Amino acid sequence: MLLHNLAMIYSTHAMLEATNLAIVVFIASGAMHVLCILSRALYTMNLYVELVWLLVPTAVVILLIARVVLLQCAEEDVALHSTQLSVVANQWYWVYGLDATTLFLYTVREQDLECGDLRLLHTTQLLVADSSTSLLLILSSADVIHSWALPSLGMKVDCVPGRANSTSLACTHSGVLYGQCSEICGSLHGFMPLVVAWF
Repeated sequence: MLLHNLAMIYSTHAMLEATNLAIVVFIASGAMHVLCILSRALYTMNLYVELVWLLVPTAVVILLIARVVLLQCAEEDVALHSTQLSVVANQWYWVYGLDATTLFLYTVREQDLECGDLRLLHTTQLLVADSSTSLLLILSSADVIHSWALPSLGMKVDCVPGRANSTSLACTHSGVLYGQCSEICGSLHGFMPLVVAWF
């Protein structure tokens, strides 16, 4: 369902970019036509030089616009990911969704910490992943801007309300990785840890 919605967003984005490109081409061709008429009236000495000076920069700009459209609309290959995980940030906890399973990750209160637990980095539950698989994370927020950060893997993805950001998560070694929200999201910002355990 989520992949279908993302595909629909990509196709709508491609349609809007194609419409924008058509408008730019229409306006540029109209401007060229007007300039050709004006150049004939003002500069009848060498019309071909004037056309080259006009058409070469226009062609360069159109090629740059086409390149940007192609790069923005390039679809991410989601077939490489074996598991799709949705992450929704709330003030001040994480919600992970996988099929029919939902995990709520809260920070463990100081009086509930056991010996060896990391203060402000230990959560009530943790995400357990297989190190041989790759996860596709779809990240969003329910209230304010958050940032899902896992520094040991060099990852930081913004969670913005009303927008779905995606990234892939893969780790080749086993162990427990700690991270936290790295965007100031309110008074309890420091109490939004995340834990991913690889086996």
